[in-house]
Amino acid sequence: MSAGCRLFHPRRRQGQRTRQGDRQGHPRSPGQVAEGTPDRLSGPRGARSAATARRSGGRSSWQRDLACLSAGMDDRRIPRRRTPRGALQGTAGGRTIRARSTSVGVGQMAGILYVVATPIGNLADITERARQVLASVAVVAAEDTRHTGQLLAQYGISVPLLALHEHNEVDRADTLRRRLQGGDDVALVSDAGTPLISDPGYRLVSAAVGEGIRIVPIPGACAAITALSAAGLPTDRFVFEGFLPHKGAARRTRLEELAAETRTLVFYESPHRLAETLQDLATKFGADRSTVIARELTKVHESLYRGTAAQLAALATVDANLSRGECVIVVA
Repeated sequence: MSAGCRLFHPRRRQGQRTRQGDRQGHPRSPGQVAEGTPDRLSGPRGARSAATARRSGGRSSWQRDLACLSAGMDDRRIPRRRTPRGALQGTAGGRTIRARSTSVGVGQMAGILYVVATPIGNLADITERARQVLASVAVVAAEDTRHTGQLLAQYGISVPLLALHEHNEVDRADTLRRRLQGGDDVALVSDAGTPLISDPGYRLVSAAVGEGIRIVPIPGACAAITALSAAGLPTDRFVFEGFLPHKGAARRTRLEELAAETRTLVFYESPHRLAETLQDLATKFGADRSTVIARELTKVHESLYRGTAAQLAALATVDANLSRGECVIVVA
């Protein structure tokens, strides 16, 4: 029998009752068996106890109670500890787990911030879970409310929208934090793909984390991972660099810093800067560096161009299609 189920006080004689459990804050109710009660008592009471044990198959009352508790049949005799106000309690692996809740007031719970990925081109790529969440929240925080409004209309979803972009994120993050604390569920989306990946939303998520508000990611499309999966270049180790600096000097400086990187590199680039970026890449990384350009992913005109950095830099100057649509550059 484990120490947690010990029925005798190690320093007391058999037959002597203990009130240690009572002193530890476990009061006994009528009929409750105190921890430490021996299985046999001397005198008439002991005889009655023995007779009862014989009628119940050789088990005394505390043994029957213990058997019931072990089988999960009755927990009324278990001394309970109070769970602190504002705490959650559950069990996992036989252990009691306690954690602070996101309670923001008496009888009021904070809302949930959902970080929802949306399609990067093909509308069929949205998940059913994302649709359910977007239709159920109190408000959707969107990078561009007009674009997101059109997207939601395609799915028959009507829900209030609130603009959250790089120019107003500080103020809007505070507004949305207060709404979350008031109990509203909020969905955060970007124009396309997974929020925060080269898109706004970091300040809102960070503020929510600081307030103990629950964050629930709703996974889906991401242009960087989509391009990497189809590029045919090593994927066991890679670095996502997002957008390179817009100005040429700063961009070349950053590429010089990355030239010795042995992991696969993933960049985002706008079409009107693609030719210049590829030329700088060929200069700083070497003309023979294996490179892939993924353009218009999941859309009708999806294209993947493979070659060396120099070859693709030359192609970008003559192929008009490379100047249209968002691009992902993958370099090995």
